[in-house]
Amino acid sequence: MRRHKLILVVFLLLPFVVRGDSPTQGPLKLLAEADRLALLYNWPGAVPRYAEAESLFAQSGDGKNALAARLGYIWSTADTGVSPATNREVAAYLENPLVQSDSALMLRALVAKAVLDRNTNEIAARKPWEQILELATRLNDERWEGRAKAEIGQILYMEGDVQSATTMLREAIVSQYLRLDLGAAIHYTAMVGNGFVEAGRAETGLQYCDTALKAAFFVGDLGFPFLAYQGRARALIALHRNAEAQEVLDDAMRRARTDENHMSLSQLLVVSGSAAVAHDRGKAIRYLVEATNVSQSKGFHHVFAWSSFELARTYREAGNLDGAARHGPTPRACNSRRSTTNAPQASTPTSPR
Repeated sequence: MRRHKLILVVFLLLPFVVRGDSPTQGPLKLLAEADRLALLYNWPGAVPRYAEAESLFAQSGDGKNALAARLGYIWSTADTGVSPATNREVAAYLENPLVQSDSALMLRALVAKAVLDRNTNEIAARKPWEQILELATRLNDERWEGRAKAEIGQILYMEGDVQSATTMLREAIVSQYLRLDLGAAIHYTAMVGNGFVEAGRAETGLQYCDTALKAAFFVGDLGFPFLAYQGRARALIALHRNAEAQEVLDDAMRRARTDENHMSLSQLLVVSGSAAVAHDRGKAIRYLVEATNVSQSKGFHHVFAWSSFELARTYREAGNLDGAARHGPTPRACNSRRSTTNAPQASTPTSPR
């Protein structure tokens, strides 16, 4: 009942969301517009604006704002890949006296680090998200406070602390809807939907992902809701509606390739490969090989472990023991693979109800 009331509030508030249609001029406006788009997960819109703003600030000698734009750029390109050079760059910024003396810059630097760490290994990102939560609370930044709580809730859930995770995620998502942080609200609602699917409640998971997709329709400039598409496809597969699921996956994978969103693409490829095993093992292997190659080359270690596990199992079922041995991950990697679906491993799913 509470969930239905929350959904009603969302749709009553959505028409009041301001769409950013007016052009921006000047580096400060470019930076503000890039931030707005990034908060909506619109990476293709944010990236060029951050890059242009950084260049303009650098030309004018405004080092502080140039750094702010650079950190935004790193945040908004994290889904294209994670490299040791970028990790070192962010680590250096965190030690920069300018960043350490400026809370707003520190928050940006911590967000960049947290997102890079999350794309590599979700659980390893717990410390920077906790630092973001502490700093955002001190700055009374409710937007980043809510996002940090949602990320920490996901990590707690993967670690098996279901009660704490449920409380944090529920509070975070309700806050995001009420404060019109709709990019985050839609993303984390889809995360909960994936969690229900993972826990064996596909119908409920489908409802949550469909709610996220309906809300997304009304939000101007929202980035493509990859996680909602992934959750919807996984729910449809669990409900034996494979043809519908493949249409959803094909649409999402086309968009991921266009956006060069390698994180989403690698995850969608794993879901596609796992779904194809039952009726076309060759197709499944092609999907999983691509997922393994993409995730390995882009530094997404957990997705690589997940895709390798699925590929090894598919080879084994096909009687290709050499292929299975070549791609079989270590037991530790197998245990961590599911975190890349953004769905916790506990038996009871997190829910904002």
